[in-house]
Amino acid sequence: MKIEHVQCSVVGAVTGVFVPRIAHDQMTDDVAGFRRLVRAGFGFTMNICLAVMCYLLVFAEPVVLFVAGEAFASAVTPVRIIGAVSLMSCVGYFVAMCILSPLGRERQMAMSSIAAGPVSVALNLLLDGPFGTVGAGVALLATAATVLRIELWCARDVLSSFVRPLDLARMAASNAVAAAVSAGCAWLLATAFSAGPGVIAIAGLLVYSAVDIAVAVALRDDTDLMLVGKARAALRRG
Repeated sequence: MKIEHVQCSVVGAVTGVFVPRIAHDQMTDDVAGFRRLVRAGFGFTMNICLAVMCYLLVFAEPVVLFVAGEAFASAVTPVRIIGAVSLMSCVGYFVAMCILSPLGRERQMAMSSIAAGPVSVALNLLLDGPFGTVGAGVALLATAATVLRIELWCARDVLSSFVRPLDLARMAASNAVAAAVSAGCAWLLATAFSAGPGVIAIAGLLVYSAVDIAVAVALRDDTDLMLVGKARAALRRG
C-alpha cells in the first residue's frame, strides 16, 4: 500500500502542476494548448505507473524479501497486484482531474466512484476470508478497474484527442524490453554471483530504468525525449 501511496502522491503532484494551466487553456478556448498539456500529462503518468507495475511484476519477490524479510514472503503476490492497482488508480485520477473536471463532467466523476462502491463491498466480502491479502488485493484491483473503466467511457468522445495508440504502443514496447533485460540480469546475478535480494532489487531497478528510457528514446516517445532533453540542458547549465 505504501508503494501505491507514494506513486499516487507523485502523480498528484504532477496533476497539481497541470490542472491550473489546463483550466486556463480551457477558459481561454485554447483547444490546442489544452490537448497538448493533457497529452503530456497523460504520457508522464502512464510512463511512471506502467514502469512501476512492470518492475513489480518481475521484482516483487526480491523487493519484499529485501524490505520486509522472509517472514513476509507471502506478500509477493499482493505486491504484484498493487502495482496494477496503482496504475489504474493514478490514470483514473488523472483522467478525472485533467479531462473530466475541466470539461465540466463532475457528475460522471461522482458516478464512477458511486458505482465502484458496491463492487468493492461485494468482492471484499467474497474474497477476504478465503484468500486473505490476495483476495483483498483482487477486490482493490477490480474496484480501481471499475472506476477507470467508467471514467474512460465518460471521456470516450474526447479521449482520442489526448491518447494516441502509437504512444501506448511505444510505452508497452519499452517496458517489455526493459522487463526482459532486467529479468535476465537478475537471473545472472542470482545464479552466477549468488546475489542477495537487495542487490537484485536495486540492480534490477537501475537496469530496468536505463533500458526503459533508452528504448523509449529510440522509439521517439515524447515524454522520455522531453525528460532527457531537460536533463541535458540542466547538465549543460551545471
